[in-house]
Amino acid sequence: MNIFEILDSKEFRERLSAVMLEPRKLERFLAITKTELRNNPKVANCEIKSLCGAIVQTGQFGLELGGMQGHAYLTERSGRCQLIIGYKGMISLGFRSDKLLTLEVQKVCKNDYFKRRHGDNKGLEHEPNDKEDRGEIIGYYAYAHLVNHDKAFEYMSMDEIEKLKKEAHVVITPNSPWVKFEEAMCKKTVVRQLFKFQSLSPELDKAIGLDEMADAGVQSEALSKIGADFVKNDETMTEAPSKMPEVLPEGWSRVNEVKEEPEQQDLL
Repeated sequence: MNIFEILDSKEFRERLSAVMLEPRKLERFLAITKTELRNNPKVANCEIKSLCGAIVQTGQFGLELGGMQGHAYLTERSGRCQLIIGYKGMISLGFRSDKLLTLEVQKVCKNDYFKRRHGDNKGLEHEPNDKEDRGEIIGYYAYAHLVNHDKAFEYMSMDEIEKLKKEAHVVITPNSPWVKFEEAMCKKTVVRQLFKFQSLSPELDKAIGLDEMADAGVQSEALSKIGADFVKNDETMTEAPSKMPEVLPEGWSRVNEVKEEPEQQDLL
């Protein structure tokens, strides 16, 4: 069986609905997921258990896959599926904790005024240079106010972000979120660093853990364990990679890349 047959099976749909954060959105979630898989055959051909595990975990987090929402993305590494939490997905999980009042995420350019303070008088001062060219991007920061009236911030230079990407062996392909949505991924990286030390909710802590495991290249093992509970013990499903069906369902077309969406204005 291939991944599309599994997603259409009654057993999988019932089990997925039982664990989804928002089961009423099952049909929408599956439709979007199948669109993403059609647009990225390399991911659709990943080892079945890790692929199913990534899909199930996304549903449990109450997120959606792909560039439309920017919540989460699926990528392939060594034949297995990796789940990457996106910028908006990380923020969505943060606000869902009810411990976060406000969050601002911004890029810092070379010609901006930028100052940060630590200790008892911790804080950030940032004035974008609107009078002239702001210059190259030198870093990103995330600044949060919490319900307990505390404030927290995290700043990462571009050198630090690039170092993290190299250590994570980020896969650079046309469909990689680091290629299609580089600024959003930089923002996600600094938001993740901020949330990592706040422990806003168990769900967010788990998402951060999985995202860091993806950077380390070991996340697929955890996803395979999740996916093993959602697929039958069948050699064609557990040992061999799934194959794209030769005859596509009516209305579908086989494509290799998702067209890049126009950048939306950041509301934060």
